[in-house]
Amino acid sequence: MPNRILRDWTYSDSVDKISFQAEVLFTRLIMKADDYGSYFAKPKLINGNCFPLKDIRESDISRWLQELASAGLIVFYTAENKEYLNIINFNQRLRSMKKCFPQVPENVIEEYSRAFCQQLDRDLTASCPPEVETETEVETEVEGEGEKKGAHSQNLDQLENLFPEEKKDKQSEQVNSGSEQKEKSSAKKEKVNPPDLDSFLNVAREIYQNELKVDFTPYSFAVTAKYNSWIEAGWKDGHKKPIEGWKNKLRNVIPYLKPFNQNSQNGSSQARRR
Repeated sequence: MPNRILRDWTYSDSVDKISFQAEVLFTRLIMKADDYGSYFAKPKLINGNCFPLKDIRESDISRWLQELASAGLIVFYTAENKEYLNIINFNQRLRSMKKCFPQVPENVIEEYSRAFCQQLDRDLTASCPPEVETETEVETEVEGEGEKKGAHSQNLDQLENLFPEEKKDKQSEQVNSGSEQKEKSSAKKEKVNPPDLDSFLNVAREIYQNELKVDFTPYSFAVTAKYNSWIEAGWKDGHKKPIEGWKNKLRNVIPYLKPFNQNSQNGSSQARRR
């Protein structure tokens, strides 16, 4: 009989959205699913296998299944002309993996991930105020300073002709300054280029663990979904603005991300199917 880890999800936002009865069904699905988190999706089969000693209506099973799907805990799929469900982030690794049901197709998970990240973008757009652009003001100030300097350029040229050695030093400083500006410009272009997913997740993990002092695992799915939404938008945020300095952008977005499954390292119990 397979062993199952029953995690502490008392602080999970996803589980908090469902009713007490739906949570009981979710617990029993964990005990019945195969090592990949898949199980029958027909209410009649679930009723007979998960509640063999109770008199429960199939309509109630259907309603609870929809609650689990709406909360992002399970996803439905069809294989070999049969209906199945898959528990998201099942992550059971107590023995060698054994498959009892057809695996969930990749496109089902991808479509769910896309819908999930789109919902995240809508939530962030509604909760985050638009970013205020300040580059135009800075450029205007720089242009104003340039006009003031131009008014004194003629007098400065006359003084530099009197001291040619200082003029050479100043020219060398201008060359160095020009090279530094080129380096800054190239560095700015590098900031616009998106990182790969592994680098993105590593930075997010450091922020969660080192700065926020929380476990990164429950947030990995939301961070991945956010990365995919930015990539699909051409490396632009929810306001359709190009992302520069993605590490700071990620640090500002992280407080709005919700854990997908709340796991606890201290409290875990095993539920066995007998």
